[in-house]
Amino acid sequence: MEVGGNAAFPADDEQMVLPVKVVLTNTPSIGAAPGAVVRVFQDGNIAGVLGTEGLGVTNLTVPVLVGAGTVAAHP
Repeated sequence: MEVGGNAAFPADDEQMVLPVKVVLTNTPSIGAAPGAVVRVFQDGNIAGVLGTEGLGVTNLTVPVLVGAGTVAAHP
């Protein structure tokens, strides 16, 4: 921060901390989501608990609906 500067306007370096932090914290979950969809729906790893069978294939609408539900749940 600049000496004698205004606290409401931090230096340019400080303005980059939050966007970089957001990217670094969200990237792993965004990257893991398709793998979780395949594991749950295509391979059917929790199918026994739910009393169903694995699909063997993942319909293209499943990841879209899971993503839409995730966005709707976290406004």
